[in-house]
Amino acid sequence: MKIFLLFCAILSILYLISLNFLTNDINAILEQDLNFSQYTNPKYDFSIKYPASWDLSEIKSKSMENLVNVEIKSNFDGPQDMIQEKFVISINKLPRNLDLNKYVDEALKQINSTYQEFKLISDQFSEKDNIQSRTISYSYLAGIPPISTKIVMTTEIFSYGDKVYVLSFGTPPNKYYDLLPVMNEIFESFQILNRPQMIYLYLS
Repeated sequence: MKIFLLFCAILSILYLISLNFLTNDINAILEQDLNFSQYTNPKYDFSIKYPASWDLSEIKSKSMENLVNVEIKSNFDGPQDMIQEKFVISINKLPRNLDLNKYVDEALKQINSTYQEFKLISDQFSEKDNIQSRTISYSYLAGIPPISTKIVMTTEIFSYGDKVYVLSFGTPPNKYYDLLPVMNEIFESFQILNRPQMIYLYLS
């Protein structure tokens, strides 16, 4: 249950997306996002770059497990654009009895049992700056018929010390793949800061 609560912020975002209509005007968004700004959070020791035209906000959590959420939202592009894309960074406490892989496995079990038509697309392990991460992509059906919407979701999870950094982005398929280049830049820019430096002693 704790693992499920850690993903509540992500679930609420996807619920909001499912209430909107789709838009085909992707090119204008991509053209606006050539410049990136950098956000640094000294309290939780991380930084990330995001499209300069998008809005960033910190959302404090009342949960003991979820420390803080940062939302990066696109601007609405005209009156027909009903979807506001969101990239979310969620900082959570890592339960003492779980490592990164067990944490993600438990989360996947919860998601699979909760979401309609859940389908795992990919599950990959990687390492960045000597910190291991796990990236999962999946699709599911959000909302209640007749307004249900298929969502494609990518979540990358890092664990460092007693914290879990969860980076997430999800949107309907026709927008997801068009926005993927921008999302990849955001994912790639993420850094965990203030880590102890390795000291090497050379004996002559």
